[in-house]
Amino acid sequence: MGAVQICVIHIHPCAENGEQVSAVPSITIATSLAHALAGAVLGPRMVSRTRSKNSGQAVLLGALASLLAQLLFAPPFAMWVSRANVHPKGVISQIGLTLLVALFAFLAVGWALLLVSAFIGWSLHRLATSNVRNSSSNTLGQ
Repeated sequence: MGAVQICVIHIHPCAENGEQVSAVPSITIATSLAHALAGAVLGPRMVSRTRSKNSGQAVLLGALASLLAQLLFAPPFAMWVSRANVHPKGVISQIGLTLLVALFAFLAVGWALLLVSAFIGWSLHRLATSNVRNSSSNTLGQ
């Protein structure tokens, strides 16, 4: 997940001033940690045959993991934007800024991470179910 984030951020032309460019590694690490935490929470469901019965459910769980990571990442990122650029006054303004940051982060790179996460969910489920089929056919053949 972090590799997609790194590619998009380094290719994206909006990182022009020094503070944004120096924050790229921190933003990449924070996004990667958010995706790792979301994957740790939802990953067991993706590979479990009893919890996700088909690949479609695993794809949805992968997409959900990406959205969960977005929700985990948006509030700290909004606080960083607030500290660096905008100074919202009050709790409602901070919540509004968080929602706007989440929306624009999704539009900028979140959709690509969602597609990658959905593909990872599908491939993990497929790998887990193929391992179960192979091990059960090996035990039956012996």
